[in-house]
Amino acid sequence: MGVVVQFDSPEKTYAQAQRDLAKAQSDRITQESEVSVLSKIADAVENCQDSRANLLAISAAKGLGITPEQLLSHAYKQPRKCNSGL
Repeated sequence: MGVVVQFDSPEKTYAQAQRDLAKAQSDRITQESEVSVLSKIADAVENCQDSRANLLAISAAKGLGITPEQLLSHAYKQPRKCNSGL
């Protein structure tokens, strides 16, 4: 019984590490962007800026794989103090 071991060249290993690093950085940027937009939606909802919340939800929902309505349904579950008499 024999064992065959194949080692990758340092160049191939380095190239794979660079691809993995680029992917991780891209994922982090995407995640930070999503968190930023979700925070802006929450602020808009809290401040009774429904039009702004709707526009932000339209842009964010596709990236999250849901509809804007689904996204906003979660945001509007929080209590709000809006002056509706103005």
